Amino acid sequence: MGARPWTEEEDDALLAIRLTPFDRRYEGRGGAIDAAARRLGRTRAACLSRYAKLMRSRGHTGGKWTDEGLWTPEEDDAVRACLTYDGTPVAPGTWPPIAEDLGRSVHAVRARAVHLRRLEAANRRDNRGSVGQTP
Repeated sequence: MGARPWTEEEDDALLAIRLTPFDRRYEGRGGAIDAAARRLGRTRAACLSRYAKLMRSRGHTGGKWTDEGLWTPEEDDAVRACLTYDGTPVAPGTWPPIAEDLGRSVHAVRARAVHLRRLEAANRRDNRGSVGQTP
C-alpha cells in the first residue's frame, strides 16, 4: 500500500516551519521537522522530502540545500551577472561584496557560481547538438 497523498493543510504546516535541513532545529528529538512529522502522522524523511519539493516549486532553485537555504532566482541572477564564459577567471575580490549583498558566505557564492557555469555550459552543448536536426 502506497503513502497517502499530501493535503493542502499538511503542505501549509510544513511551509510554516521555514527552515533548511541544516538548521539546528532539525536535529535530534523535538526538532521542528520531527514535531511536524508527529503532528501530521508522517515520517521525518517524508516531511523533509516534501518540504524540499515545496520550496523548489515555489521558485527556489538549485535543488541543493545550503546552510543559508535554497537559492532563489534573484540570487542566481546576481551571481550570473559576475560570471565570464570565455574561460577567463572571475576578477579577484568579486565574490565578497556579492556574498555580503546576498547574506551568504563567500564560499557558498563561489560554489554557486561554479555550479551555474557548469549548468550553462551543459545547456550550450545540448543546444549545439540539436541545431539543424529534424525531429
